[in-house]
Amino acid sequence: MDWKQELEDRIAAMLQAGATCDAVAQELNVGYVRIRRVRTERHIPVPPERAKRTRAELDVLEDQAVAILQGGASYQAVRSKFRLSPNRISHLRKRHRIPVPSYDKQAGQRRTVDEAFALYAQDTARGHVLWTGPRSGRSADLLAAGRRHNARHVAFRKHHGRDPQGRVWRTCDEPGCIAGAHHTDHLIRNTREGSH
Repeated sequence: MDWKQELEDRIAAMLQAGATCDAVAQELNVGYVRIRRVRTERHIPVPPERAKRTRAELDVLEDQAVAILQGGASYQAVRSKFRLSPNRISHLRKRHRIPVPSYDKQAGQRRTVDEAFALYAQDTARGHVLWTGPRSGRSADLLAAGRRHNARHVAFRKHHGRDPQGRVWRTCDEPGCIAGAHHTDHLIRNTREGSH
Protein backbone atom coordinates (compact mmCIF):
# COMPACT_ATOMS: atom_id res chain seq x y z
CA MET A 1 0.00 0.00 0.00
CA ASP A 2 1.42 3.40 -0.92
CA TRP A 3 1.59 6.34 1.49
CA LYS A 4 -1.29 8.21 -0.22
CA GLN A 5 -3.64 5.27 0.23
CA GLU A 6 -2.54 4.85 3.85
CA LEU A 7 -3.12 8.56 4.52
CA GLU A 8 -6.59 8.43 2.98
CA ASP A 9 -7.41 5.34 5.07
CA ARG A 10 -6.42 7.27 8.22
CA ILE A 11 -8.54 10.26 7.12
CA ALA A 12 -11.52 7.95 6.48
CA ALA A 13 -11.09 6.24 9.87
CA MET A 14 -11.07 9.60 11.70
CA LEU A 15 -14.12 10.85 9.77
CA GLN A 16 -16.04 7.63 10.48
CA ALA A 17 -15.19 8.03 14.18
CA GLY A 18 -16.86 11.46 14.08
CA ALA A 19 -13.79 13.74 13.97
CA THR A 20 -14.27 17.23 12.59
CA CYS A 21 -12.48 18.41 9.44
CA ASP A 22 -10.44 20.76 11.65
CA ALA A 23 -9.34 17.87 13.87
CA VAL A 24 -8.38 15.69 10.88
CA ALA A 25 -6.48 18.56 9.22
CA GLN A 26 -4.59 19.30 12.42
CA GLU A 27 -3.85 15.68 13.34
CA LEU A 28 -2.77 14.47 9.90
CA ASN A 29 -1.52 17.78 8.46
CA VAL A 30 -3.74 17.53 5.37
CA GLY A 31 -5.86 20.05 3.48
CA TYR A 32 -9.63 20.40 3.58
CA VAL A 33 -9.97 19.57 -0.13
CA ARG A 34 -8.44 16.12 0.43
CA ILE A 35 -10.62 15.54 3.50
CA ARG A 36 -13.79 16.45 1.57
CA ARG A 37 -12.72 14.26 -1.36
CA VAL A 38 -12.20 11.25 0.94
CA ARG A 39 -15.58 11.87 2.61
CA THR A 40 -17.28 12.03 -0.81
CA GLU A 41 -15.47 9.11 -2.45
CA ARG A 42 -16.03 6.80 0.51
CA HIS A 43 -19.60 7.98 1.16
CA ILE A 44 -18.93 8.96 4.78
CA PRO A 45 -21.88 11.02 6.03
CA VAL A 46 -21.44 14.21 8.01
CA PRO A 47 -22.56 13.61 11.63
CA PRO A 48 -26.18 14.78 12.06
CA GLU A 49 -25.24 17.50 14.55
CA ARG A 50 -22.91 19.08 11.95
CA ALA A 51 -24.89 18.46 8.75
CA LYS A 52 -26.35 21.33 6.75
CA ARG A 53 -29.97 21.98 7.61
CA THR A 54 -32.90 22.25 5.24
CA ARG A 55 -34.93 25.45 5.02
CA ALA A 56 -37.79 23.75 6.91
CA GLU A 57 -35.41 22.71 9.73
CA LEU A 58 -33.99 26.24 9.87
CA ASP A 59 -37.49 27.72 10.10
CA VAL A 60 -38.27 25.53 13.12
CA LEU A 61 -34.94 26.43 14.78
CA GLU A 62 -35.45 30.13 14.09
CA ASP A 63 -38.91 30.01 15.69
CA GLN A 64 -37.39 28.38 18.77
CA ALA A 65 -34.56 30.93 18.80
CA VAL A 66 -37.05 33.81 18.62
CA ALA A 67 -38.91 32.36 21.62
CA ILE A 68 -35.81 32.25 23.83
CA LEU A 69 -34.61 35.65 22.57
CA GLN A 70 -37.94 37.07 23.68
CA GLY A 71 -37.27 35.44 27.06
CA GLY A 72 -33.99 37.38 27.37
CA ALA A 73 -31.44 34.80 26.14
CA SER A 74 -28.01 36.07 25.10
CA TYR A 75 -26.46 35.73 21.65
CA GLN A 76 -24.04 33.13 23.05
CA ALA A 77 -26.88 31.03 24.47
CA VAL A 78 -28.74 31.06 21.14
CA ARG A 79 -25.57 30.26 19.18
CA SER A 80 -24.64 27.30 21.38
CA LYS A 81 -28.16 25.87 21.45
CA PHE A 82 -29.15 26.27 17.78
CA ARG A 83 -25.84 26.73 15.88
CA LEU A 84 -27.07 30.00 14.35
CA SER A 85 -24.63 32.72 13.27
CA PRO A 86 -24.52 36.08 15.09
CA ASN A 87 -25.75 37.75 11.89
CA ARG A 88 -28.77 35.43 11.71
CA ILE A 89 -29.56 36.06 15.40
CA SER A 90 -29.29 39.82 14.88
CA HIS A 91 -31.58 39.56 11.83
CA LEU A 92 -34.15 37.60 13.87
CA ARG A 93 -33.97 40.14 16.69
CA LYS A 94 -34.59 43.03 14.27
CA ARG A 95 -37.30 41.28 12.25
CA HIS A 96 -39.27 40.40 15.38
CA ARG A 97 -38.47 43.71 17.11
CA ILE A 98 -36.90 42.03 20.12
CA PRO A 99 -34.95 44.58 22.16
CA VAL A 100 -31.44 43.78 23.30
CA PRO A 101 -31.72 43.08 27.05
CA SER A 102 -29.79 45.31 29.40
CA TYR A 103 -27.17 43.23 31.13
CA ASP A 104 -25.90 43.73 34.65
CA LYS A 105 -22.28 44.65 33.93
CA GLN A 106 -21.34 44.23 37.60
CA ALA A 107 -22.72 40.67 37.93
CA GLY A 108 -19.37 39.19 36.91
CA GLN A 109 -17.73 40.93 39.84
CA ARG A 110 -20.25 39.56 42.33
CA ARG A 111 -20.31 35.94 41.12
CA THR A 112 -17.89 33.35 42.48
CA VAL A 113 -15.71 31.43 40.02
CA ASP A 114 -17.84 28.29 40.51
CA GLU A 115 -21.11 30.20 39.93
CA ALA A 116 -19.79 31.81 36.76
CA PHE A 117 -18.40 28.50 35.49
CA ALA A 118 -21.70 26.70 36.10
CA LEU A 119 -23.56 29.50 34.30
CA TYR A 120 -21.62 29.21 31.02
CA ALA A 121 -20.22 25.65 30.90
CA GLN A 122 -22.55 23.41 28.90
CA ASP A 123 -22.12 19.61 29.11
CA THR A 124 -22.75 17.64 25.91
CA ALA A 125 -23.91 14.06 25.40
CA ARG A 126 -20.45 13.07 24.13
CA GLY A 127 -18.66 14.14 27.35
CA HIS A 128 -17.41 17.50 26.10
CA VAL A 129 -17.97 20.80 27.90
CA LEU A 130 -18.68 23.78 25.64
CA TRP A 131 -18.16 27.38 26.74
CA THR A 132 -21.15 29.66 26.04
CA GLY A 133 -19.81 32.67 27.93
CA PRO A 134 -17.69 35.65 26.89
CA ARG A 135 -14.60 35.26 24.71
CA SER A 136 -11.52 37.26 23.82
CA GLY A 137 -10.54 35.92 20.42
CA ARG A 138 -10.12 32.16 20.97
CA SER A 139 -9.79 32.47 24.76
CA ALA A 140 -12.79 31.54 26.93
CA ASP A 141 -13.14 34.33 29.52
CA LEU A 142 -14.69 33.72 32.91
CA LEU A 143 -15.54 36.96 34.72
CA ALA A 144 -15.88 36.37 38.44
CA ALA A 145 -14.77 37.68 41.82
CA GLY A 146 -13.88 41.03 40.25
CA ARG A 147 -11.38 39.67 37.72
CA ARG A 148 -10.97 37.77 34.46
CA HIS A 149 -10.07 34.06 34.56
CA ASN A 150 -9.28 31.60 31.78
CA ALA A 151 -12.23 29.15 31.70
CA ARG A 152 -10.02 26.31 30.40
CA HIS A 153 -7.68 26.75 33.38
CA VAL A 154 -10.65 26.77 35.77
CA ALA A 155 -11.99 23.54 34.19
CA PHE A 156 -8.51 21.99 34.44
CA ARG A 157 -8.26 22.98 38.12
CA LYS A 158 -11.74 21.58 38.88
CA HIS A 159 -10.87 18.23 37.25
CA HIS A 160 -7.23 17.74 38.31
CA GLY A 161 -7.39 19.48 41.70
CA ARG A 162 -4.42 21.76 40.97
CA ASP A 163 -3.41 24.72 38.83
CA PRO A 164 -2.05 23.88 35.38
CA GLN A 165 1.68 24.13 34.83
CA GLY A 166 2.76 25.64 31.51
CA ARG A 167 0.48 25.69 28.48
CA VAL A 168 -2.84 23.86 28.54
CA TRP A 169 -3.54 21.79 25.40
CA ARG A 170 -6.82 20.25 24.30
CA THR A 171 -6.63 16.48 23.61
CA CYS A 172 -10.10 15.90 22.11
CA ASP A 173 -11.42 16.67 18.63
CA GLU A 174 -14.19 19.08 19.70
CA PRO A 175 -12.92 22.60 18.85
CA GLY A 176 -14.76 24.50 21.59
CA CYS A 177 -14.34 21.93 24.37
CA ILE A 178 -13.02 23.16 27.73
CA ALA A 179 -13.52 19.92 29.73
CA GLY A 180 -10.74 19.53 32.28
CA ALA A 181 -10.43 15.82 31.46
CA HIS A 182 -9.79 16.73 27.81
CA HIS A 183 -6.81 19.00 28.55
CA THR A 184 -3.21 18.40 29.53
CA ASP A 185 -0.54 20.67 30.93
CA HIS A 186 3.27 20.52 30.85
CA LEU A 187 3.42 18.19 33.88
CA ILE A 188 0.97 15.63 32.42
CA ARG A 189 2.66 15.65 29.02
CA ASN A 190 6.11 15.10 30.58
CA THR A 191 4.78 12.29 32.77
CA ARG A 192 3.28 10.54 29.74
CA GLU A 193 6.48 10.94 27.69
CA GLY A 194 8.56 9.57 30.56
CA SER A 195 6.39 6.43 30.86
CA HIS A 196 7.00 5.40 27.22
